[in-house]
Amino acid sequence: MKVAFLSNFTIDFLAKEFQTCTNFETYVSGLNQFRFDIYNPNSNYYLAKHDFSVLMLDWDSILEEKSFDEIKKEIKDLYQINSLSINNYFIVNAVYLSNTINYTNNYNTLNNLKKLQCELNLFLSDLAVNRPNFFVLDIISIIEHFGISKIYDKASWIYAKNRYSKFGMIEITKKLSILINAICDISKKCLVLDLDNTIWGGVISEDGITGIVLGGDREGKEYQALQKAIRIIKDKGVVLCICSKNDFQDVENVFNCHPEMILKLDDFVVKKINWKQKDINIKEIAKELDIAEESIVFLDDSPFERELVKRNTNVNVPEFPRFVEDIREFILDIDERFFSKLMFSKEDLLKTKLYTQNVARFEHKKSFQNFEEFIKSLDICLVIGEATNDDAVRLSQLTQKTNQFNLTNKKYTENDLKSMIQSSDFKVFFGEVSDKFGQYGKVLLLILEIQENVAHFDTFLMSCRVIGRLVEDTFIREITKKLKKIELFTAEFIPSKKNQLVEVKLKEMGFEFKSDTDKGKYFYLKRSELSHESC
Repeated sequence: MKVAFLSNFTIDFLAKEFQTCTNFETYVSGLNQFRFDIYNPNSNYYLAKHDFSVLMLDWDSILEEKSFDEIKKEIKDLYQINSLSINNYFIVNAVYLSNTINYTNNYNTLNNLKKLQCELNLFLSDLAVNRPNFFVLDIISIIEHFGISKIYDKASWIYAKNRYSKFGMIEITKKLSILINAICDISKKCLVLDLDNTIWGGVISEDGITGIVLGGDREGKEYQALQKAIRIIKDKGVVLCICSKNDFQDVENVFNCHPEMILKLDDFVVKKINWKQKDINIKEIAKELDIAEESIVFLDDSPFERELVKRNTNVNVPEFPRFVEDIREFILDIDERFFSKLMFSKEDLLKTKLYTQNVARFEHKKSFQNFEEFIKSLDICLVIGEATNDDAVRLSQLTQKTNQFNLTNKKYTENDLKSMIQSSDFKVFFGEVSDKFGQYGKVLLLILEIQENVAHFDTFLMSCRVIGRLVEDTFIREITKKLKKIELFTAEFIPSKKNQLVEVKLKEMGFEFKSDTDKGKYFYLKRSELSHESC
């Protein structure tokens, strides 16, 4: 991932902080060179071939140069010229204007800076709503939360034309990396919750159903607000699970009988309600869901339990607030840090159902000693389709999140996929899988770059949900049958720490090794040597 920084002030310090904290590659435009870089098609800015353009503006300086209407026109022009020259994402920071003389009269006159600030931010918001690759970096929230005196550095502005303090740059970097991850649909998959003193106040085994703190006024209202927020997080496609040291019957009574409960037991895919160590329970949750531990976030009020899980798993374990009045801000922070999303696919909205079915498959598998018999018992069905624009969100998600079975590990945005779908140079196929337990969704992707009678595997991947289901062979076989004019299929395997099994699969399908490349290994398969029975 490569990010270009452009600005009308010294942006080097912020770009360096961003690169250090994220490990993204960066391109940094010269001081106040953003107009030259964007308007000049031969500039180094375009030669850098970046994925994101971040235009960080000191809006006080802009307002000294141009009128409101001139500013609006220039931002539109900069965005449109950038979009015509390079199909990337364009991010502009929200508008903050410093106070001037007699600012006590702000909001009480027809023309004042705060009104202008609001109008400019509404203008940026409208652009973001109506243009799929235009985004606004919300630095206003950072300033509101920490105060302008902590975010700005007055001395650095005077002597180095650098607007932000070290603390400000750290917070802006956090916000920017969260936004970029959200655009790329990089987020955690699962939220695991403790119960006592976490989603309600008190201990159910000691206080009983009438003694726990939930609903009503004061503390109980805060816990109820937490549950409402968690329910919204779930509705974005995050899987909920329980990991609690309790008796199941006591917990079930609370969920079923307490009148102020927002969450229901059916909202949770896996419920580890027992007296086992929580690190062991969470490892089992990851196994049953068939997800990596790194994809899990665990919330627990107990410092002991948090430390145990931190030490013995790769799960994300944030600190839980000591005081109930901090709970609302805490869950907002958790949502932003781990579960920010901008794109939603059909699969996202069905995540609880999909993972509940996966747990049922996990239990079903236990009754078989022979793996092939287990696979046969699933009655697997594969539907192959050629992608349309409506599929771009889900297919982009697959490229961002699939690591184990992924030929090249290329990451594509929704816009990237739409461009390839609409191009005559590419063919984009997906595989949708189901079995007797339900739908897996769109879980296979093949992107072919077509040059006359040659088809090159640009991307070939399969979700970990169906690894071992033996569907990839049928997927490729049926697509090669369909492409009768293609005489040669080629593929470049780019190895990573997790994708070695893809090379094995290429060889099983009859691909022959030709040569090493700068990135990996080059394979080919002639139609004359293609065996549809073995592929």
